Amino acid sequence: MVRRHYCPWLGVEQDGIGLGMVQTIRRKGVTVRPIKARGSKEARSETAEIRLAAGMVYFPAEAAWRFDLEHELLLFPNGKYKDQVDAFAHAAIHVHKVRGAPMAKEDGEANEAALAVARGEAVRLRDKPLAASEDAELRRLLRENWEDAMWD
Repeated sequence: MVRRHYCPWLGVEQDGIGLGMVQTIRRKGVTVRPIKARGSKEARSETAEIRLAAGMVYFPAEAAWRFDLEHELLLFPNGKYKDQVDAFAHAAIHVHKVRGAPMAKEDGEANEAALAVARGEAVRLRDKPLAASEDAELRRLLRENWEDAMWD
């Protein structure tokens, strides 16, 4: 997959079984960067959450893996699986280190993204009805719990 998508390197968590994977992948001739996992998966996901909420993350519309990833993202942290979210979080952390905090898109960049969405080549998770309804429900629950907590 790394060669098919022209990735300059592959990031692998170096903890646990990851160290052995790093060595095995390197023997296959792929450039690997070991990644140190810091904090919980939930804490690491915050950078990705900010970029998703800002509408800065697009997924290829026809990607075979997209449904499973979106499902895992929408159910996180209470879903059965968390590994794709964790990998996505590491990618978001890398983007944050390289590109900085989310900012308003330049006109050309925004137009390119809008065209990809219009052509059906890309989708944003926050544009999906389920994500919008879950976001509204989460906001409602937070308001209710905050109000209840004020009177405890």
